[in-house]
Amino acid sequence: MSKRSTKSALLLGASAVLALAMTACSSSGSAPTAAGKTSATGSAAASTTASSAASSTSASDTSSAPSSGASDSDTASADPSATPPAITNKTSDWVERSGFKFKVDVVTYPYNPPAGYSLHPASNQEYLKLHVELANTAGAGAFSMMDLEVRDSADHEILPDIVATDELPANVRLNLLNLKPGEKQTGELVFIAPKGAKGLRLVFKGTLMTAQGTVTPGDPPVIDLGV
Repeated sequence: MSKRSTKSALLLGASAVLALAMTACSSSGSAPTAAGKTSATGSAAASTTASSAASSTSASDTSSAPSSGASDSDTASADPSATPPAITNKTSDWVERSGFKFKVDVVTYPYNPPAGYSLHPASNQEYLKLHVELANTAGAGAFSMMDLEVRDSADHEILPDIVATDELPANVRLNLLNLKPGEKQTGELVFIAPKGAKGLRLVFKGTLMTAQGTVTPGDPPVIDLGV
């Protein structure tokens, strides 16, 4: 083989080696790039998973928190241990408090107003009508129908209804005005009770203040209405 041929062969071999080396470097450089992308994707996935877990935990905590509505309902519920005031008198008994004497003559329950009346009890209510007598023995100021109340066996407070009482005929309606000592008044008044209420009793609270200007002392008389 001539020197020229030998030199050409050596040059071709060197070129081939160089080409292979460049190819290897190119392949080696692309690998880190691909690995970098995989790593970044893995980090994003891990971050998303952690965020989802945190959101799930927050939602769980929120749903497990107690509802304020249940607490309000419990607060508003009636006390099962409540008992009505003890009866001290029966109808037709005269009772006295804060300088006034009081007596229940007639109890009408349920009371159904005549058809011409504009007011009638709701479907879950009943009217209670009382015919009473009131006398001022040594009291001061006006005696109001709000100085009376009725309680049932469940200790529900049943108050007189001014509008229903005003619908009664004028000649029978109790007009609780200023009664001078020695004066007496007779008339009727209407209470609104829960439908089917039992164990009704009237509490004769009397006026808040006595003729002497002091708070009325002691427990009020409680009259059994017999219904």
